[in-house]
Amino acid sequence: QQEPGVEASVGYANYDTTSASLYATGGFTNWLAADIAVQYDNQDEGWGDNLVLGTDANLAKSYSVRTKLLFTPSEDTQIRLAGDYADRDGIAVEYRLPKGVRGADGVVTPGGHYDTPTNIQIYNYGENRNIVYARGGSLRIDHRMGLGQFVSISGYRKGTGALNVDTDGVATQVTEAFLPLFVESLSQEFQLIAPDDSRVEWLVGAF
Repeated sequence: QQEPGVEASVGYANYDTTSASLYATGGFTNWLAADIAVQYDNQDEGWGDNLVLGTDANLAKSYSVRTKLLFTPSEDTQIRLAGDYADRDGIAVEYRLPKGVRGADGVVTPGGHYDTPTNIQIYNYGENRNIVYARGGSLRIDHRMGLGQFVSISGYRKGTGALNVDTDGVATQVTEAFLPLFVESLSQEFQLIAPDDSRVEWLVGAF
């Protein structure tokens, strides 16, 4: 939108969790406007303990940013370009046996309900971790013409990361899992929509 605007917030919660968000929008010229949104969360204290490593368990941090440009070269044409990025790193996939259960190493599971004795030796990670990086973009073009409204939507997404899990739930190395993540997609869609004064509403498209 052309009218400028800003919204922001900060927060603090239990488990030493801090958060912040920002949204800003406004126009640069009569034909160009933009907005941006930023988000951040950090849970610095876990709601459990890793009894082997002496560290917190079950915590995470993340941030993301998204922005969009609106280009209006004429009354009949609008072009929207958007992009986003997100990052998450969490020790929030802790696997543990119920308290009192004897594990594969012969040791009875100790600690509280959210404590864990896990110890991942793959790549020296030590802790169960869930790491995700996601990004993408899109381009949408709307153009009114005599035959109707033409719409083109192009999109791209990519996600990478890894899930590291101590699947045995004990301090001794018995079984561990390293699951890499990779997802990538590219899409294109075309639409032709009936004009506003059409007596019959219709739409044709291809994807």
